[in-house]
Amino acid sequence: MARIKIDMPEHYTFTTDLPIRISDINYGGHLSNDAVLSMIHEARVQFLANYHYNELDVEGAGIIMTDSAIVYKSEGFYGDNVQISVTVGDFNKYG
Repeated sequence: MARIKIDMPEHYTFTTDLPIRISDINYGGHLSNDAVLSMIHEARVQFLANYHYNELDVEGAGIIMTDSAIVYKSEGFYGDNVQISVTVGDFNKYG
């Protein structure tokens, strides 16, 4: 199966650092794939709060995550900090 490629933006409007918790570690001793998505969700909520929004009210509209894709670059281990940067773009009538 071909690997996915994600075109990363040049500029991000928000960055946060999240620690890898012991509950984020899988049986292989490193950051689990489901924990990565959970950390991304946390970063998104922090991003929205930074602009005084929440997932149920962004200028009067709720948001839904319709897609997700993760390209792993390296392993993460308990006690590491993960820097997550967030931006918005690709607006259309559906999102």
